[in-house]
Amino acid sequence: MLLTFPIYLSCLLLALTIAWCLLAPPTHAAFHAIRWAGVSLTSLSGWLAGLITPIGLLSLLGLAVLMAARARCRMAWHRNMLTTLAVLAALAMALHMLPGFERVVIFHGILSEGSTPARISWTLDKALAGLMLFGLYVPSTAPRPAKTWLIFAISLMLGILMLGVFSGMLNWSPKTINQVALHWLFGNLFLTTFAEEVVFRHWLQNSLAHHLAHRRFGTPMSIALAGVAFGVAHLAGGPLYALLATLAGCAYGLVYATFPSRWSPVLAHTAFNSLHFFLLTYPLSAGN
Repeated sequence: MLLTFPIYLSCLLLALTIAWCLLAPPTHAAFHAIRWAGVSLTSLSGWLAGLITPIGLLSLLGLAVLMAARARCRMAWHRNMLTTLAVLAALAMALHMLPGFERVVIFHGILSEGSTPARISWTLDKALAGLMLFGLYVPSTAPRPAKTWLIFAISLMLGILMLGVFSGMLNWSPKTINQVALHWLFGNLFLTTFAEEVVFRHWLQNSLAHHLAHRRFGTPMSIALAGVAFGVAHLAGGPLYALLATLAGCAYGLVYATFPSRWSPVLAHTAFNSLHFFLLTYPLSAGN
């Protein structure tokens, strides 16, 4: 599928909706109304652009119904059941397990010498799942750790990249900013990273921190458990890749715990991925 104006328009509507969710005050009277309007317009324009089929629209409608029912439910056990169903449905959509969503291939080939073939593409299912699951977001109430945790988080992210180089998974391979790189950056920020942080930091880490608030090491435990879950989600890349993803997830969690804004883990995640993309072999070194 070729990139066309309707595809760009659909992705622009999605990006504007995500920016609203990350930057607008959640106490705004129309916060969730604008979020749902953005989801609806993106879905409609995605269908018109050929990115979403009628089956995909039905999947989105089903997830929307679950989220709406949960928001109106007052019984705790019923609400928890609907939350579980909504999260499972959103994860299935984010992992591209549900039919009805087309993928636009931006680039397929070798990005730099010594790299394995890269497949850069855009698809709307993960980001739309993240936008709908954003209805579970509640501002963090966990105690904020010392700012020195941020230094540890940055050191951890740089250490992960160095470990990747020392293990042979990655090698030094700087790239210039070109059209492919800009499309990758847009897709990574709005179509991938946002949804992953909604699930693993905005929802899971926040929920764990709330339930572990009475424990002495509740905040570190919530960061570690969310990081492990993030690593498990990347097991398809192999044990070492999952381990590095676990450490990266802990680093994003440290950033979020230190600066509990909606955009901080998304920015940290995108910055880490950008260092990987622009400075090292992407996705991996040849032979891995």
